[in-house]
Amino acid sequence: MEENNVPFLRWVSSRPDLSPIETLWHEMKKVLRQHPARTVTEVRQKLQEIWDCFTPNFCQNLVNTIPKEFQP
Repeated sequence: MEENNVPFLRWVSSRPDLSPIETLWHEMKKVLRQHPARTVTEVRQKLQEIWDCFTPNFCQNLVNTIPKEFQP
């Protein structure tokens, strides 16, 4: 990597700000806890309903939380 001038990020996995999906999962779990399901079918249905409520704007805001030096 060094020979090809590829930047190397250390400890990226410990940087939740580089993983917007973690925030999305957290939001899904939070809503699911407020509206618990009893069967696997209900869980799937609730998760799909929650997923469908995420707007493009919400997702863009998650991406915007990534530090500028790591954004495309």
